[in-house]
Amino acid sequence: MTTKLCVFVSSVQKELEDERLIVQNLVNTDAFLSAYCTPVLYEMEPASPDKALEGCLQSLDGCQVYLLIVGIEYGTPVDGLSITHAEYRRAKKRKLPVLAFIKGDRSVKREERTSKLLAELDADGPKYKRFGNVIELQKEVRTALVKLLKDRFGISPTSDENQIAEQTIEATSAFESRP
Repeated sequence: MTTKLCVFVSSVQKELEDERLIVQNLVNTDAFLSAYCTPVLYEMEPASPDKALEGCLQSLDGCQVYLLIVGIEYGTPVDGLSITHAEYRRAKKRKLPVLAFIKGDRSVKREERTSKLLAELDADGPKYKRFGNVIELQKEVRTALVKLLKDRFGISPTSDENQIAEQTIEATSAFESRP
């Protein structure tokens, strides 16, 4: 593998701002992940005359991995779908690997359209993981990306890289790890 994989981070931006930044920070600071992956968060892109949906989909089209984080909120519909839902459908259409993470357990009351997105995800079949706080999210995201790199490219972290990553994640403050 000669170039880094671009990992598109998709979620409702306002509701899951902390989780988005935690994923970006994880990928940028983890010695193994940062060598092979680059996180793409649309809000970090330069200003553009494009409409938000068009810009998001263009950014997604330049990526090789789609990382979805779902919470409670659906997001503002544009032409009937939230931007996150439209991104998910574009990723499916492009046959990108989908790594999905859902905040909270099944008992969490979600907006009706969010529940429909989750039902679509269930029907499509990618295995998703649930998380309750940012420490769990970091562990799950790192595990998923490491597995993807190993399965698709035969690249695995060293035991030292794994140990440092584990220590770094565990060092996340109690404030950052609150649900």
